[in-house]
Amino acid sequence: MDKDEIFLTLKYIVIGIAIIAAFIIFYPKCKAFNENITKKIKEFVSELLEGTIKAVKVAPQAREKFITAEVHDSEKIFTAKFLTGIAEPDFAKAFYSGESLLKIVPERIDIKRRLAFLYFFSGDLIKAEEYYCSILDTVPKRKRTFESLKSNKDYYTYKRLFLEMSALCCEKSDFDGMSDYYKQYLRICHRKDVFAQMSENALEQQEVEISVYSNLAGEGLCSYIESLEGLKQLDSKYPNNVRIAFLLGFNTFEFYNLLLSEWKDTYKHLLIESKMYFEKAAQIDPEYEQQTILKNLGIIKKVLNEPGPDIKQ
Repeated sequence: MDKDEIFLTLKYIVIGIAIIAAFIIFYPKCKAFNENITKKIKEFVSELLEGTIKAVKVAPQAREKFITAEVHDSEKIFTAKFLTGIAEPDFAKAFYSGESLLKIVPERIDIKRRLAFLYFFSGDLIKAEEYYCSILDTVPKRKRTFESLKSNKDYYTYKRLFLEMSALCCEKSDFDGMSDYYKQYLRICHRKDVFAQMSENALEQQEVEISVYSNLAGEGLCSYIESLEGLKQLDSKYPNNVRIAFLLGFNTFEFYNLLLSEWKDTYKHLLIESKMYFEKAAQIDPEYEQQTILKNLGIIKKVLNEPGPDIKQ
């Protein structure tokens, strides 16, 4: 072995010894470092899992809170537009908010029934009937009584449902359906014994039509508009019916009183119409609802700056 080979061999031996020495010196420190890193990772993973579990538990509550707030806001808009709406933009907002609500709370039959009436009011009888029938399916025929539904939280909804279905049938000239739904409406409104007495005499088509359209008014301005349109059609059909004339006067006056203040001047002609129908009723039968007619005529003429009632008492 020459001198260069000996030197190279010694060089490799020294490098090997240096590596072994370095491993012996630094291994404990590296091990401690690795153990520390491992500990940190374990702590991070543990905190991450704990946070995830908490998020999973809280998420439904947060979602429920969000949904509740969304429902509240949408229902507030829907109710306001349904009750006080009189212009097309109001009803457009009512439709949008109502449909949005049903996507979140499809079980709310009160919202569904009001939305159905809006479709009925707008002339979409097919869509209205679709919604109405979906509510009908929630209550069996044997349960459609005052005794069965009076304690139900949706009692008012069911009453309006059968009344509005009766009006819808009338619009379709389905008078058998109109009478049937009106009887169910009366059965829900009155105790069994009272309803039995009312059913002793067969209901005439004319009286049912008048009752349906007169009772339709009372929930939102659109209900008054629909009621008045129906009564006006009946007034053309039965021109000498005192009850129709009186109801046209009374509901028109009520409609005007329910208008928001900014609409009062625009719809002041309603007072003139109401006065005309009250006076017509008084001419047909001076004794029919005399006190009510005189009282309302007095108020109307005062607003219109006209002399008081000149109808004989």
